[in-house]
Amino acid sequence: MPYRPWTPNDVPIAERANGGVWDYANAQLDSAGAKATAIPDLWGVRPLVQPVASLQVPFGRVGIHPALIWPDAVNSLKMATAAPFQPAWYAMVMQFRDGTQLNTDSAIITLWGNDADGGADRVRLRSQTGFVDSGILPSVNAGPPTNTILPLPLSLVEMSSAYNAGTWGPSQTPNMNRGLRGGAAYTVALGPAATADTIQRFQGYLGHRFGFAHRFPASHPFRTAPPMVYVEPVTAVIRSAMPGLRGAAAARTFTRATIDGDLGGLAGDASARTFTTARAEPMLPQLLGAIRARSYVPAVLRGLLPPLIGSGRLRSVFLPRGRVATTGQSHIRTREPGTKEKDVDTFLIKQGATSPVLRREFLTATGLVDLTGCRVEFSMRGYDGPVIVRQRCQVENGAAVYYWQDDDTLKAGRYQGQFWIIRPDGSNEGAPAPGSIDIVIERDLGR
Repeated sequence: MPYRPWTPNDVPIAERANGGVWDYANAQLDSAGAKATAIPDLWGVRPLVQPVASLQVPFGRVGIHPALIWPDAVNSLKMATAAPFQPAWYAMVMQFRDGTQLNTDSAIITLWGNDADGGADRVRLRSQTGFVDSGILPSVNAGPPTNTILPLPLSLVEMSSAYNAGTWGPSQTPNMNRGLRGGAAYTVALGPAATADTIQRFQGYLGHRFGFAHRFPASHPFRTAPPMVYVEPVTAVIRSAMPGLRGAAAARTFTRATIDGDLGGLAGDASARTFTTARAEPMLPQLLGAIRARSYVPAVLRGLLPPLIGSGRLRSVFLPRGRVATTGQSHIRTREPGTKEKDVDTFLIKQGATSPVLRREFLTATGLVDLTGCRVEFSMRGYDGPVIVRQRCQVENGAAVYYWQDDDTLKAGRYQGQFWIIRPDGSNEGAPAPGSIDIVIERDLGR
């Protein structure tokens, strides 16, 4: 059955009304490119902002991940939404200091809070290891509630509560000199309700993206693999969206009579398997109006239909909802920049090594894939085994670059590797497709 990776855009609308998704990699920076002035909300409702230059947070990295970096000293830096909202679940991908330290000076440090209610709602570190927030304890990496979470390497810190409405944000507090210390890479809030299923899916999504899913409890449903979404086949979409085509959709063959009756603009093509531009153009307005938002939205159709028209063929379209056929064909090949393509893309690295990096550019029949504005992720799994790596890549000079982490290559063997190209509109494609990169981790023979 067809599946695709789950994304935050799959969260039900009812759980977004008092929420937001802020990926710090998308931060807007000051003129010097050094500090964050705003972070857009993926759902397009409430960005995090900080117009005051003296309170803006430096932009940097935690490991390979773009992040806001609060200094390892007393500070008042913070960000918050401009308008109040009332979340039911709030979580942040963050690291305290360098990931190994305790709060050695016993300062009160705010992880996140609500400035509008005078700081009544907040999650803060009061002592070396303890948190307080109206008696409700946070969880770390989908574990049980705890008040002793330090030391804290890059992890998911979260809490469910009957929060007050307010201007929520990282390090947000009315008390000066109680800013966060360390890095934060992602914040998410859900409300007015947050179901257990959505929370677990967010945990799995973030755990595999940022590389800490292996710290989840063994019973977590997304500990070994990220959440996926079942994709309704296009025949089922047509059955629900275009009732007049039900009979033809079931057979995946559109007869002249069916098309004449339901999509009159295509009359004249008895087989309905090859369409010229002139025949297809009258069909577009009806498709754009008929297909419901639950399947293809108009923006997706605009991207999907021109390649089909140009190819001259529309035999049996079988695409996931929201995925754009940008090339008109499914083949995307990979190669190391500056080298010739090979029948099998193979990458060798020594056991326990982090070099060489995995650097690949993507090609179709029409040339290199333009990665401008795209996010690229790399995943690796053992043959017939679970996903053991799912991390974001850097895009450098038109190529995707994955910087290996220390624990990625600990076990020698052969693995399957694949890149995911996630475009600004949320559509995504795997590369290579079909197939995968043959990753060979060679055994360390010792010194």
